[in-house]
Amino acid sequence: KVDPSKFTGPRLLLHKMMSFWLFDAAVGVVILGNAMTLGIETQFKKTVPLGCSDDCSDCSRQLDTSLQCHTIPQIVGDADKMFLVIYICELCLRFGVYGPSVLKSNWIKFDAFLVF
Repeated sequence: KVDPSKFTGPRLLLHKMMSFWLFDAAVGVVILGNAMTLGIETQFKKTVPLGCSDDCSDCSRQLDTSLQCHTIPQIVGDADKMFLVIYICELCLRFGVYGPSVLKSNWIKFDAFLVF
């Protein structure tokens, strides 16, 4: 069992940071931002005309040529990658500070499942 009262140095500092309410609030903002980018990405993919590739690079078999194909803005893909990096960093921090015992939390198991 991990006893945070025995932490010292950087491990103690990271424990205090992750235990502070603002850390959870910041992760919540990241989750909200990620949900927004997923919604934007889904909306763009939904409007791709039948017969076009997802990235609109090949519309040679497009069924309705009156429809225009719009690609997902680059910033959405970049934000998606940034969110993934943040999630991986959060999990690494948790494992680094608490070790495998962090998997006793079902939320952490769920987070790890979603990330990997």
